Amino acid sequence: MNINSKVRKTAYRKEGNMDECRSEGERKIKGFLEEQKIDYLYEHPLCIKDKNGLLRIWYPDFTLPDYSILIEFFGFSGEQYQKSVDDKKEAYKNSKISMIPVYPKTFEKKWKDYLIYSIYDVLGQKKIKFDEVYNQFKGLEKKIEEPF
Repeated sequence: MNINSKVRKTAYRKEGNMDECRSEGERKIKGFLEEQKIDYLYEHPLCIKDKNGLLRIWYPDFTLPDYSILIEFFGFSGEQYQKSVDDKKEAYKNSKISMIPVYPKTFEKKWKDYLIYSIYDVLGQKKIKFDEVYNQFKGLEKKIEEPF
């Protein structure tokens, strides 16, 4: 299944090219995902509870649907912006949503390695959690008939 579409916030921003990213950092991430043939959705809407418990529609920079992972580029600075970054990270954590943060300084080093390792690490953590569930069922009948 190829979900390599780039979804825009149509209700928020109607102008502009749908293939156009909002920043150089996002363009780099987009190029890398395409280079690696990793399917993604750009600014795909996500319903999430904020720190006050209110449901909000957010538009994460990149959603990797095959891996259930988000990538967010935090490209600004300042005290107020950092507070919104912290709130967003906390909301993702509380909702058990895997998010890989990318900052301008990330691009100063081996950022492609960072992204691949981070995706691999998140998937490994998910496997460990599933292994814990699976281990509870060891010893049960191996062959299970289909319910229909």
